[in-house]
Amino acid sequence: MKNHKKNLPGIIIICGPTGIGKTALTTSLYKKFPSVIISADSVSVYKYMDIGSAKPTKEENKKYPHNLIDICLPDEDFDAGKFLDLAEQIIYQAHNEKKTTIISGGTGLYIKTLTNGIFRNKPADKKILTSLYEKEKNFGRGYLYGELKKIDPEASKKIHKNDIFRLARAVECYISTGTKISTLQKNQRNSRKEKFKFLKIGLSMERKNLYKRIEKRVDIMIKQGLVKEVEALREMGYNTNLKSMNSIGYKQINMYLDNKIQLEEAIGLIKRDSRRYAKRQMTWFNAQKDIAWISPDDIEGASRLIEAFLKTT
Repeated sequence: MKNHKKNLPGIIIICGPTGIGKTALTTSLYKKFPSVIISADSVSVYKYMDIGSAKPTKEENKKYPHNLIDICLPDEDFDAGKFLDLAEQIIYQAHNEKKTTIISGGTGLYIKTLTNGIFRNKPADKKILTSLYEKEKNFGRGYLYGELKKIDPEASKKIHKNDIFRLARAVECYISTGTKISTLQKNQRNSRKEKFKFLKIGLSMERKNLYKRIEKRVDIMIKQGLVKEVEALREMGYNTNLKSMNSIGYKQINMYLDNKIQLEEAIGLIKRDSRRYAKRQMTWFNAQKDIAWISPDDIEGASRLIEAFLKTT
């Protein structure tokens, strides 16, 4: 068992809020360790969305190749499940080549999916679901939440009482399988430990300094031509209804191009929404376990953590 554990693919996760310097640290580590880089950014997957996503430049990507950037068009669907499937293929290939994998990104859902896996339960029993929806309607709002609380208290703590779809699915799971959904999900998480070994390195700094970096980065994006980039996307037929075109930066510039706001207001909104996004990211990452926190420029600290980790893989 010990030898089996030691031979598991090692995955180094560099995480933290937007604008903190994940790419810079990742490229520095790439120079020091035989590795493959995977981007865990939900906007960088899209072609033609370069400036607003702050993805590595073409020149940078030649020196430090990032996987899972520029892999789909702005109107194509991409989600955490697709990220997981593609990332695992790259991880196993890297492992076969005696390389470790560095995951760099701030999309928490992608990172959580990689570390915990995706709970892919059997297809729901539609008759049971229909019956549960009818009971919620007949007995009143709160019925399903109460039922789930009785059969699976752990799951009820993680599902909002108004999320009828997920409540019904959790209750249906218990009725049709006889097993609590929280137990099935826990088994899924445990199975990940038999597939990979993880080192999570989180980047942090004082909030006021982070906000200054974010605002400076937005100004740089504008100078680099973010407005022209959005104009080009619109000319290619990518409209504002798309998920990709509602990402931070793109949404606000679209509002400006639609004459809804002035450019200065759009820039201000990008900065505000980026700060808010960074705050949400830090709240999410701080709630995660087993993250070793360092400053973005602490290359030596990160290297020591990685060297110790690699001895166990």
